[in-house]
Amino acid sequence: IFSCAKCQTHIAANSAVVSKAFTGRFGRAVLVRDVRNVVLGAPCERMLISGLHSLADISCSGCSAYLGWKYIATNEQSQKYKVGCFILE
Repeated sequence: IFSCAKCQTHIAANSAVVSKAFTGRFGRAVLVRDVRNVVLGAPCERMLISGLHSLADISCSGCSAYLGWKYIATNEQSQKYKVGCFILE
């Protein structure tokens, strides 16, 4: 189970992992299909290594710690599999 590093609130199950081969803003990250106990921020566009994506930051519902982001949309055809998934840093 993935938990918030600050307050230990459960965020995602191991069965939700799509890939562990991702990099976030601060280093290694995990791509997951489903999360719990998070608050979704306002959507914004960011240029990532893989191209321009529409994202929304996610934070812990227990303590408001930054956790990562949700992929909202992308125009990059090869990156469409990420839409609806979450990056946990």
